[in-house]
Amino acid sequence: MPTPRKPTKTQVSEGDKSKLGKHVLAAKLAAEPHAQSGLPPAPKHLPKRAREVYEFWREQLELMQIDHKPDAQGLEAASMAYCRAVEAEMQVTREGQVIDEPMMYKGDPIKGLFRKKRHPASITAVANWLLVKAFITEYGLTPAARTRLTADRKPEAANDLNKMLSGPRLTADERAKLQ
Repeated sequence: MPTPRKPTKTQVSEGDKSKLGKHVLAAKLAAEPHAQSGLPPAPKHLPKRAREVYEFWREQLELMQIDHKPDAQGLEAASMAYCRAVEAEMQVTREGQVIDEPMMYKGDPIKGLFRKKRHPASITAVANWLLVKAFITEYGLTPAARTRLTADRKPEAANDLNKMLSGPRLTADERAKLQ
């Protein structure tokens, strides 16, 4: 499986490993389109469980400062996948992982003959959990995904050691005057 492409911000923060040059990366970053921040509230047509998880994920993305309007439909789809996965899991819990399917002969069921079959809802659950996993990994909502995610943070001026160390230096005459 190919390695996923890294965002330009991540490439800049990690250093220029591909030896493109920092000016090339800076120009690439400046040329990238920037989406408007802020996700809308959960759509009214979503079921209750999907609305709840939508709002939870929306709050988390806002806290991480990666909530953008174009991502709303992806968040909506992931919320529905979560809802469907939970509902399928509840059905499997009620009815069992394995069900009896009647044996058929020329389109008619044979009385008293059944075969064991995996519950169709378990297949639905697995498919939807994979969709949820893809979403939460893409948006940094898992511990491993958060380690790969970078966001620009504004450093506090008083605690910015690099700013103090990279400031102007005193000349010998200025140091002598201070003593």
